Amino acid sequence: MLFIVLVSIDYCTWENEYLLNTVASVWALVVFMAARIITNGKLGLGDVKYSCVTAYFLGIELWVISTFISCLAALVYGIVGIKLKKWKRSKKIPFGPFIAFSAIGIKILDILI
Repeated sequence: MLFIVLVSIDYCTWENEYLLNTVASVWALVVFMAARIITNGKLGLGDVKYSCVTAYFLGIELWVISTFISCLAALVYGIVGIKLKKWKRSKKIPFGPFIAFSAIGIKILDILI
């Protein structure tokens, strides 16, 4: 479904970038609220709101890349912490810093490239 949204956005001619970023923000809200419902509230509402703001400022394509990188970084961080026996699997890891650092990194790369 996400692929269909990305392809349709590429073929549309958007005269107003703010409208496109608003669509990206709403899409982020839908995706993260669905993740919150599926995980029974383990994903915080702060993460949902933070992702919406990130999607608005990055746009849909960069937001997807940023979300993938933040999920991957949080996964690696959690696995390393468990393997080093610093914490148990039930420990809660804040997801906001991973969203922030991946969004900043993607935006810097977007500006440089």
